[in-house]
Amino acid sequence: MAKLKINHPGLARGADLEIPGLGVFKNGSTAEVDESQVENWRWYNQRPVEVGERPEDGVAAVEYQRGPTLEQAFENVEYIEVLGDEPQKKGSTAKTTTAEAEEKE
Repeated sequence: MAKLKINHPGLARGADLEIPGLGVFKNGSTAEVDESQVENWRWYNQRPVEVGERPEDGVAAVEYQRGPTLEQAFENVEYIEVLGDEPQKKGSTAKTTTAEAEEKE
């Protein structure tokens, strides 16, 4: 599970903060985000990318590119901290970051 730590300085503790495509979170909380929520988020934030054009009529051919990961999307947002980005699927092992390893020592 990925976790989001929300701490918006302009909102009261416990106030609702909506992240479109992801959900509503309480300010001052740490919330778990499951795999389906992350996939919905990435779908909600997908964008069309031109991959060429059809020679017969010159119309652009596009594909949709998945949206950013949570970590990428919120890397410059001071009031949202992503604690572990993509949720781990059942049966896989979670990776420990350097900061987490240092905290355990």
